[in-house]
Amino acid sequence: MTLALDERAKAGDDVERRIRHDHAFHTALVAASHNPALSELYDYFANSVAQTIELTELDSGLPEPSQEDHELLLAAIRRQDSVKAETLSRALLQPSLKALGKKHP
Repeated sequence: MTLALDERAKAGDDVERRIRHDHAFHTALVAASHNPALSELYDYFANSVAQTIELTELDSGLPEPSQEDHELLLAAIRRQDSVKAETLSRALLQPSLKALGKKHP
């Protein structure tokens, strides 16, 4: 997760690279859960997740969670603070999901 997030930060304005590393971060996050059901579900929706990441990166009208948002989430996971990680996850996704709901009813 750390490597993917570091590479996401280094990608800067290289959107394709940032998308690739953002997706790698999310994939590593799911794998780190050691939850077979979540892993299967994520695998099933992986293409949709990748498309959503791409949409938020390419469409300036959609909010993209910041690098700092991602780093705070990773820090909570490292501390094994599941309550904080859940709160941050929801806060990180909510603006994008809300905006996507408005654009794609």
